[in-house]
Amino acid sequence: MKKNYSKTENVSNLVVDCQYFTTNFIPLEGIVNIEKDGTSFTVYMCTEGEFTLVFDGVSYNYHKGDTVLIPAAIIQYQLTGSAAVLEIYIK
Repeated sequence: MKKNYSKTENVSNLVVDCQYFTTNFIPLEGIVNIEKDGTSFTVYMCTEGEFTLVFDGVSYNYHKGDTVLIPAAIIQYQLTGSAAVLEIYIK
């Protein structure tokens, strides 16, 4: 069964929200500033294109097929690029 969900650019679009985890889809085209509350790690999976994660003045590049784990202690960072990104975390 195919799941329908929003695909608004540069926004975390809800795909799955259950008691175990939340998955969002981010159609990234440009810059997204992220601010988390520090209660959960966040995983980003690049499914198309490429993006850069900028934290504390340092840039990290990711391409299609890459996965990155952001610890809960990192609460402010930026995603830039042109990519389809899955965002997974625990509520």
